[in-house]
Amino acid sequence: MYNKMKKIMIIGSPGAGKTTLAIKLSKKLNLPIIHLDQHGHTDQGEVSQEDLDIKIAQLVKQKSWVMDGHYNRTLAQRLPFADTVIFLDYSRWQCLWGVLKRFLSYRGKHRSQIPGWNPGYLTWTYLKFIWDFPYKRKRIALGLVEKYAKNAEKIILSNRRQTEKWLESL
Repeated sequence: MYNKMKKIMIIGSPGAGKTTLAIKLSKKLNLPIIHLDQHGHTDQGEVSQEDLDIKIAQLVKQKSWVMDGHYNRTLAQRLPFADTVIFLDYSRWQCLWGVLKRFLSYRGKHRSQIPGWNPGYLTWTYLKFIWDFPYKRKRIALGLVEKYAKNAEKIILSNRRQTEKWLESL
């Protein structure tokens, strides 16, 4: 199964562990990694939608990759290129805990996995985005996966323990 995985997208709510899983998969399968946050943000803020779309069009054409980042708006652009889509369907509490843990771990520092971008603060808007994710974004994302990734293997993981077991099984 895993030898067929050459273009893997990891999506889900902030705080679910997309970057952590991408790093582990990249190492385990010896695939290059693409962190969308590296391309969607700079030290000055978010890049324009047009610039991000141009960059994504280049990135998805690479021979192989593990791509982490949800970016609902760009799913239709990226999904047709993926042979595997992993949706981290964690509870809002798990995601909020993940964001809080990350915030406390990297406060005042840049995350080494995401050079050039690290919000050093949490806002109520961001926390509300995470809280609302299961109701406002999940259904849309899964619909886009069904529409644009028809031939891709779809893997839905519901918690960190299940994700670790799946990763070990590769």
